[in-house]
Amino acid sequence: VQMLLTVHRGAAAEVSGASFTSELPLHLALQNNCKWSEMMIASLVDAYPAALSITDAAGASVLHRFAWISHPSPHEAERALEKERGISGELRAPNYDKDVKFRTAYDPLLMLHTLMRCADRYHPALLHTADHGGALPLHYVCQNKGPYARAIAAELLNLHPAAAYVQDFNGNTALHLALGSNNTSCAEVVADQQATNLLSIPNGRNQMAAEVP
Repeated sequence: VQMLLTVHRGAAAEVSGASFTSELPLHLALQNNCKWSEMMIASLVDAYPAALSITDAAGASVLHRFAWISHPSPHEAERALEKERGISGELRAPNYDKDVKFRTAYDPLLMLHTLMRCADRYHPALLHTADHGGALPLHYVCQNKGPYARAIAAELLNLHPAAAYVQDFNGNTALHLALGSNNTSCAEVVADQQATNLLSIPNGRNQMAAEVP
């Protein structure tokens, strides 16, 4: 990636037409499960910092996208790679194990830390940016049941504790969404953030049907 950007730096700003919603290289890099994915993210942001401020039709930022992705565990990624290639047991190539480790040895938290360091430099408002429905990245991850959702939610709360109290335009806090999605691991993280009155906040859909967590 770094070699490509050296030759054609503008490549980081080119959108893909392969999917229904056009995506920047940075958006695709967030789904990359390979080793050193965080370095790829940093290189793409340095080449095109404006990617951090670009949102999709729903107002979701690159951080919203990251929070929504169900990052697989290394074991899950390895099994998926084996299924994709139709290779197992004695059919494996000599360097297959090494290749699998490279393609699954990623750390979503390290990717998040890299993304936030880039945001501190180029777009400090990223963590506080809500989508068109008033939802923060924390609201997104609390509906995510992936193996890293709890750790990502905890890190987002560590960076922005007040996010636990933010209600989207339907009146839902992150705790409402976590419990509504049966995501108990994220619900525990949100409820543990010294949120003494969080359990008493109604979601405010309307006065007759408002629900507390």
